[in-house]
Parts: sequence; structure tokens; C-alpha cells
Amino acid sequence: MWRPRMLGELLFDIYSIISSVMFAYGANFYYLIYRSTRNATKPLPRSHLDLPRVTIQLPIYNERYVAKRLIESACQIDYPHSKLEVQVLDDSTDDTVGICRETVQ
Repeated sequence: MWRPRMLGELLFDIYSIISSVMFAYGANFYYLIYRSTRNATKPLPRSHLDLPRVTIQLPIYNERYVAKRLIESACQIDYPHSKLEVQVLDDSTDDTVGICRETVQ
């Protein structure tokens, strides 16, 4: 049989555990804020020579209505063309293969 004192102790234990978990979550949040602002003053690349090489992969499977627009949109990204590579990964079983081939050429 539960006595009122035992129930109070149980509730206090549950409250303590939940408070500890919430404290750890909050401390982790502030730690992540500290880590994100620590390197916030990185200098931006001065020219396109400092930019990294980027590869965009477009996985396509039977998307005949979307393929042409997708490839054209990926090619219009504002990035130096010497540092940008677009890969069309087409595994279609319909006429999407021909549409992709025409759009790429």
C-alpha cells in the first residue's frame, strides 16, 4: 500500500530526473551556440580561385516531365563553371533517357 510520503518521494525523484535532463539539454544548446559563433569571422573567398570544386548529382528515375527542367536549373546556378560539375544519374526505363541525353548535349 502506498503511503503519502512514498508517493511524494517518487514524484520528487521523477522531477529531479526530468530537471537534470532538461539542464543537460539547455547546456548543450548553449555549447552549440558558443561553437557556432567562435568561427563566425572566417574570411570569404577572395576570388573564384579560392572556391571549392562542387559536384551536383541529379538522380533521376522515370521523371520525363521533370528531367529537362531539373538539368537546366542545375546548369544555371551562379557558380564559376570551371569549379562546377553536374552529373546526371539516370536509371530510367522509359523515354527519360533520351530526354536527358538531348538536354545535356
